Amino acid sequence: MKKIKEPSDIFAAYLRNDGRRAAGDSLVDFMANADRRLEAELLADYLASGERWLPLGRNGGVWRGSRCWMGPGTPGAPTANDLWFDTVELSLSVLVPRPPDEIDSCSTEDLEQVTPFVGWLAIRPVAVWQVLGFARATAWTPPAEVAGQPPATYASGLTGVETDGYVTFFGKALAGPEVWSAAAAAVSPAQLSGLWPEDHDIELGDWYAEGMLELLRRGYATQPGLGVTVKPERPEYSVEEADRPGGACFRTTVSAQIGLLPPQIDEEWGDEERGEVLDRGSFDHSTR
Repeated sequence: MKKIKEPSDIFAAYLRNDGRRAAGDSLVDFMANADRRLEAELLADYLASGERWLPLGRNGGVWRGSRCWMGPGTPGAPTANDLWFDTVELSLSVLVPRPPDEIDSCSTEDLEQVTPFVGWLAIRPVAVWQVLGFARATAWTPPAEVAGQPPATYASGLTGVETDGYVTFFGKALAGPEVWSAAAAAVSPAQLSGLWPEDHDIELGDWYAEGMLELLRRGYATQPGLGVTVKPERPEYSVEEADRPGGACFRTTVSAQIGLLPPQIDEEWGDEERGEVLDRGSFDHSTR
């Protein structure tokens, strides 16, 4: 009897371009049966038609009717609350606008450098099959705790270095309170509830704001005893590596100011400043 491949193995083959079209078709089937019907529908459409804009249909849920771009890169000329289905990480993100009061407070000089958007925020945390697929594609050994979790669940138990390795590989960053606070002001209550469901407790970010727990009603790990340190330049808190909570999941974001990280290592970044970044140029519309 032929052994059925794990979704993480299929995702690794997809990332390595090892029979990408067949791997993509298999991932469509997996996601459709893992309560990721929207992502499955988008991937199937992309495999058939390539990069394009489309309005989300009934599987879009609270995002139904939203305009969505499908492709390996972020779209040109997007508008607030547009969606982007990243055909590399296979994740769906919403474009979060910069709060109006923040823009109003900018000087004319600042407005020449500040984008009208904070960035793209993934609508779901990273799943186990994505982390393990990344691990297999990069020959990284994941923690046993993660490897033993069900594939469709949100991945937890990774350290900050490990989550940074994952998000950097996809040219992204960890979603922190800057984009969360902007999202809370920009999306509908139903969409915000979908971004942060009732059973979601703790999530890792690039920094932790003292008032964020109240803002999100559930949320960031600014609990006593976590070894937080105050940054002197602003009243925010940074959780030290050893103190990151083991049960926390994480999600990706792309800064509108910086964009996706390029795969080339150059002097601006330095060899030791970041890990491997996947070359998205190999992900053409045919995915073959």
